[in-house]
Amino acid sequence: MKIVSQTHLCKINRNFLNWVLQISDIQFMKTKYINFMLLSLLLSSGNLLSQQYFKLLENPEKSYHKKITRFPNGDILLGDSPLTVENGAVVLSKLDQCGNELWTRSYQWKQNYLTFKDFEINELGEIFILGSAYEGFDELIFLLKLDKNGKVIRFRLFNSGTVDHFTYSIDLQGNKILAYGLLLGWRTQKQSFVAIFDEKLNYINGTSFTPFESDGDAIITKDGGFLCRSGIYLIKLDKQYNLEWATSLEGSTGLFPILGPVEVEGGYLFEFYNGDHAFFYKIDTKGNLVWTSDQFPSTSYAADIQVLSDGRLLATYNAPDQNENYVSLLLLSAQGKILEQRKLNISQTLHTGFIYQSINKKRIINIIGNQDLYANDAGNNFGFLMQFSLDSLSGECFDWQGFHSVTPNERDIKFNPQDITFFDLAITNVQEFAEVKSDTLSFSFKEVCDSIPNNIIHIDTTLLCGESWRVSLPGTAFIWEDEVKENPRTLEKPGIYRASDHNCILPTTYEFTLQREPCECNIYLPTAFSPNYDGQNDRLELFSNCTFQYLQLTIYNRWGDKVFESNDPEVHWNGLFRQKPAEAGIYVAMVRYQLLNESNEIEENSIVQNIMLLR
Repeated sequence: MKIVSQTHLCKINRNFLNWVLQISDIQFMKTKYINFMLLSLLLSSGNLLSQQYFKLLENPEKSYHKKITRFPNGDILLGDSPLTVENGAVVLSKLDQCGNELWTRSYQWKQNYLTFKDFEINELGEIFILGSAYEGFDELIFLLKLDKNGKVIRFRLFNSGTVDHFTYSIDLQGNKILAYGLLLGWRTQKQSFVAIFDEKLNYINGTSFTPFESDGDAIITKDGGFLCRSGIYLIKLDKQYNLEWATSLEGSTGLFPILGPVEVEGGYLFEFYNGDHAFFYKIDTKGNLVWTSDQFPSTSYAADIQVLSDGRLLATYNAPDQNENYVSLLLLSAQGKILEQRKLNISQTLHTGFIYQSINKKRIINIIGNQDLYANDAGNNFGFLMQFSLDSLSGECFDWQGFHSVTPNERDIKFNPQDITFFDLAITNVQEFAEVKSDTLSFSFKEVCDSIPNNIIHIDTTLLCGESWRVSLPGTAFIWEDEVKENPRTLEKPGIYRASDHNCILPTTYEFTLQREPCECNIYLPTAFSPNYDGQNDRLELFSNCTFQYLQLTIYNRWGDKVFESNDPEVHWNGLFRQKPAEAGIYVAMVRYQLLNESNEIEENSIVQNIMLLR
């Protein structure tokens, strides 16, 4: 049964808010207190509406295989290589915690074909991207490193031999970057490669091996080694790339691994697909089977499974139906028992293919669903992006409806030891300083169920020279956009400082605008110094509250001899003349300088002053 359309429900919500605004005092409504009162009213039903949205992507051709990952501050990043971009490109979109676009950029290399495969974000918010590229007949892999704002830090291309452009994955652990993929030459058998790079994208070492199939994934394990999935094969390596164990699936007719490895307590998770059903299984750290879950109807697109803070497992997957694929959730115990099964109930008909999820520490879930290009009416359907709270599965834009379609799993899963042949991996850097072109794009949605406009509270002040401004935010829900952690916070430099509560129904932003009367430029040259190496006043230094644009300091003795000269504000007279201590007495300092004041104006002047050198 379908719920009413999200557009209608959003209108209901907005009409309700408008009614409240009309019957209340307008000036009082502008204060922050009414925001909290309205928010409490909206949340009184127990539905965490402030955390929910559902958005249909504007163009189906742009959403074939978008992936999702999360920044440390909770913002999300979408990555893809849209089919509509000429010559191929990496396209990234950063969205805030309410799904609002912060920036969208494309990255292209010359006129060559560039394809996004996978990405990760480290604790600093730096983005690492792995993909493949063509230049003529050369098939290459690339690594791209960006800062949190999408600015290119480094782009490197590597030649590892002929590569297959279907299987790639990236993983981070500390300062190690794992790149995993398939080598496929015209006259050679398939090989996988495991390669490690440092944070500057320098190749460290790696290995390649057979057997290998086209589909797979790999991770850096907690012990510093590597676990690689390739079709029916599992290969565990230690940190020196020595084989610990390898297995192949016995009696694999009709079964094919489509997900994993995902590291959990005591082992690793995987998913099998067998034609119209799927199930999860866990192995221990030695490759032995621990448990298998019950079966559930599924498509051939892999689920995305993550471990919750309480040890339970949450999987997002596609449940098939005659007319569409239902985006569905499975909640499993740590022992693989299916505890709950729900499907997305919404007014649109969705033909979903690849699907990915991301969960933050507050149990807020983001799901990116890609269009199934093989659906009969694929051209009339779109991918989507949604957000909801795991603690509230019902909302105004959509509903997660419980259902049951689980059957006992009678599959007898066995693994046989597998022989592995290793090869030397020769990865060479193609260009030491390869350049990638970055362009700004726009990211939009075809249909949106979102919030009312942001409520911005403006607070302005003007300070005198030397003053500072102490500001406070009303609670821990508010986060500074420049990611400063302090609250209260001292502001000194002129500018606009913003903090938001990332509430998606009734968002509030504090905007502090600081202006300051510019300080006059002052310069100070001491009248005496004592170069006796006691750590106090050993050098003759110039001081200023403004920035030196030009400086010429010349010191003369009483006979008019030049004993010191410098054009560098950081180079000071240490009391030496011709490599020997200068005599104690009076010297003359002549200073010519230009200073840049706070108004970006140049101030020019000179000083002539007696200096006493003390011994």
